[in-house]
Parts: sequence; structure tokens; C-alpha cells
Amino acid sequence: MRKLLFVLMVTMMISCAGEPETFDELVKAGERSFVSGDYFKARGYLSGALKQKPSDRQVLYLLGLTFSRELMYDSAAFYLGRADILYPADREINTALYEASINCGDFKTARKALRALIATGDPIDNHLETLAKLSLEIDDISFAHHYYRQLLEREPENPNRYVQVGNTAADLGSLSVAIEIVDGAIEKFGPNESFLANKGTYLAAQRKYSEAEQIFRSLLADDTAAVAYQLNLASVLASQDTREKRQEALKLFRGVRTVFGDNRLDSTIRVLEAEFGESSD
Repeated sequence: MRKLLFVLMVTMMISCAGEPETFDELVKAGERSFVSGDYFKARGYLSGALKQKPSDRQVLYLLGLTFSRELMYDSAAFYLGRADILYPADREINTALYEASINCGDFKTARKALRALIATGDPIDNHLETLAKLSLEIDDISFAHHYYRQLLEREPENPNRYVQVGNTAADLGSLSVAIEIVDGAIEKFGPNESFLANKGTYLAAQRKYSEAEQIFRSLLADDTAAVAYQLNLASVLASQDTREKRQEALKLFRGVRTVFGDNRLDSTIRVLEAEFGESSD
């Protein structure tokens, strides 16, 4: 009997000493498990601690990190996002939140976290490219244009910046601004293929089809196999009223359809065929 009582007492003591129960015990156990790389255990301890103190900064932060280390980025962003709401402008939290958000494709939260890092000390010049790309990912073209403008001001010798500013201006509906930008690039660097292709697209969007036609013809003269230029030329030719040009457009559309090997141009081709009494059959 005494031996049985002794065994029971020892078992109870081991149980009480082995499993953390208080908030501080759970946090310390979670931290130890995290440092040792046992993230599954760390999550268990930290989740227990969070139940006792749902707004604790360190627990939310560490819990987010454990999920990140196990590549469970959605869960990581959830807990780090909660931490950010409760403890805004915390660089450590926003650094982890940025990484988790990027990895789970939450680009809006990633941009917000990056802006917080800039507001708390990071030089904005180090992040302008990323801010622009994140803005494009969430279809915030206005801010993408804003950031690309800043990049152009800082890198006037980089031809790509003119294309980026021009394209975002065009996406915002400012086609005259887009043409002004690309004309400046052509004046500075010469009429390279990228600048001319973009200018042709902007002119076509302005319904200046004959000017766009001249550009795409010149591009095709240098690269007769370029399918994109054939398609662009066909489109601007089909948008004009001249019978000869629309017949040329039909011929080009048929050739492009053969290259694509699908039916994306069928409806356009059928309309032109009906106009000229022709058939593909």
C-alpha cells in the first residue's frame, strides 16, 4: 500500500513538474521549443499561452514565426496581422509579417507592412521597385505609377523606367502622358523596339490608327516573323475604313491564327470574311 502511494505521488510530481500550465511556463516552454526547432511543440505551448492572454505581443509574434518556419504562411500572417493591429509600427512584427504575406500571396498586407518599415526607418529608395510591383499585383495602378515616377526621377538613364511609367500612365487612361513619356525616351535613347511598340499601342488606343500602322509596319520590316507585331498591325488595319487595309488585316489575322493554333481570332475573321464574301472553309 505504501509502495503504491509512493508511486502515485511520484507520478503526480513528475506530471506537475513536466507540463507547463501557467502563462509564464507556457511561454518559456514555447520559446525553448522554438529555439530547438521543435515548432510543433512550440505552437502547442504558445497556443495555450494565447488562450490565457489573447493580446500578448510576444506570444502572437512567436506563434506567427513558428507557422512561418513550417511554411504555413497563411496562419503566420493571421497571427502576425493580429499582432500588428495591437502593436502598430513594431518593426520586428512588420518584418515577419511582410515575409509571411509575400509567401502566401497577400500582397496588400505585404505592401502595408513594407510601408510601416519605411515609416520606421527603412530608406524608401531601397523599396520603390517592390512597392511598385506590389501595387501592380493588387491592381492599384495609381500608386504603381507614383512609385515608377519616383524611380524614373532617380534613374533617368534606365530605359525600363520610361516604359514602366508610360504603361502605368496608359493604364490610368492618360494616353497623352504615356506618349509624352515614350517620346522623351526615344529622344534620349533612340527609337528602340520597346519604345516604338509601346508608342504604337498608345496611338492605337487613341484611335490614331494610321500613325500606329506606320510604327507597326516599321517594326515588322525589321522582324517579319514577329507574331505580336503582325497581330497589332492587323488590328489597326481592321479599325480603318479602307477596303484594301481591311483585306490585308484579314490575311494577317488568318496567318496569326495558324501560328496560335486556336480559335481566339475566329469571330474577327468571320466578320471580315462576311464583309468580303469569303470563307475559311
